[in-house]
Amino acid sequence: MNGIMKKEWQDMIKAFLQLTPEQRVEESQKRLDQSLERLSTIHNISVGDAYEMLITNRDRIYRQFCRRE
Repeated sequence: MNGIMKKEWQDMIKAFLQLTPEQRVEESQKRLDQSLERLSTIHNISVGDAYEMLITNRDRIYRQFCRRE
C-alpha cells in the first residue's frame, strides 16, 4: 500500500474511533451499503448477489490485501 493510501486509511480509522458506538454502527452500515451498490453496478448484479459475492470472496480478497503490505 502506498504512503498516501496508508495515511488516508489511518486518518479514516482515527476519525471512526472518535465516533460513539451508535455512530460507528450507522457509519459501518452506510459504508457497507455503498460498497454493495458499487459492486452490484460494476458486476451488473443485484445488491443481494453482491453481498453473496462479498461473503464468498472475502478470504481471497483479504489474502490479496495482506500480501500487498
